[in-house]
Amino acid sequence: MELVSAWGLLIYLGCFAATLSSALASLVSAPKVFQALCNDKLYPYIEMFGKGYGKNNEPVRGYVLTFIIAMIFILVAELNAIAPLISNFFLAAYALINFSTFHASLAKPVGWRPTFKYYNMWLSLVGSILCVAVMFLISWVTALLTFAAILFLYMVVNYRKPDVNWGSSTQAQTYKNALTSVQQLNNVDEHVKNYRPQIMVLCGMPSSRPSLVDFAYLITKQLSLIVCGHIVKANLNIRQRAALREKAYSWLLIQKIKGFYCAVDDMNFEEGAKALLQAYGVGKLRPNILLMGFKENWATCESADREQYFNVLHKALDMHLSICILRVPGGLDFSKTITFGDETLSPSSNQSDLSKSKSISNLSIPRNQSYTKVSHGASMELMYQQRL
Repeated sequence: MELVSAWGLLIYLGCFAATLSSALASLVSAPKVFQALCNDKLYPYIEMFGKGYGKNNEPVRGYVLTFIIAMIFILVAELNAIAPLISNFFLAAYALINFSTFHASLAKPVGWRPTFKYYNMWLSLVGSILCVAVMFLISWVTALLTFAAILFLYMVVNYRKPDVNWGSSTQAQTYKNALTSVQQLNNVDEHVKNYRPQIMVLCGMPSSRPSLVDFAYLITKQLSLIVCGHIVKANLNIRQRAALREKAYSWLLIQKIKGFYCAVDDMNFEEGAKALLQAYGVGKLRPNILLMGFKENWATCESADREQYFNVLHKALDMHLSICILRVPGGLDFSKTITFGDETLSPSSNQSDLSKSKSISNLSIPRNQSYTKVSHGASMELMYQQRL
């Protein structure tokens, strides 16, 4: 290059500038990225490098680690020996970045709005493919080792399942696929061979009447829709509604039941059941079976309650829904042994009891506390009580 250049000194100055900029980027940017990776606890035994110092939270330990790694490669004193490995690592990073931009454009999340006039998603895909091709052209052995290292790191993260949410394009793609599938389902003609029992289970909180949910699971075997409908007479605020939802889904997750939970508030039993039957669902993903528990106290309850129970049955028949009523010895309600916060909730709780429980739930769920932790603790308490 020096022989064909107009001024040979420019080649040395360019190499020096490129080396200096790459070194500064690696020594300054890499520790910052590594510190974020350590704070997210993606990999074990590296949390110590996530500690920062000073008002800018500088990763001093990361700087030291980067300096040691750089010195090890410098002391090798064989540029041709380490160049293929370093080049493959950089090319792998460029390939992943290009593929990430392509996938983001394919999923089209709201937050992805590239402003570059000549940006094209297919150009990103071509760039990613070219980076992989160059990796194998440089050294196919090193390329295979690089892909093995990337696959290993991915499998570790996938196995550990860290409690972090980056808002990845994979989530946007999942939503897009689900929406497309539901829209395509509307164009599919119904046939008896493809019939699926889609059940609306009026169980309240799923953990309150597990027999109803288990019976619905035996029918569907996780191959069709299960919706756990919860009717609350009192008015719920957004935090109480979120706490109920998290607790319900935590219980379903522990029981390995793939279902959905829907709560309606400020309604009596008849109004809430009618709202669930008429409004829940999208397209053809809506209940076609109503599953209820047998009203054990039909002979002693108030006539208004009995009338509401039968009105719900008549409404389901008017909507051409199948009806299934489950009766087990001893009844289905286990809510007396399940606590929410510090107070017991039961279907027969009156308005004052529900108002009291709402105030207790506000005290038992601080605003800075994770709902996931609250629901997990409640679910573990439920499992312990059921064992007793």
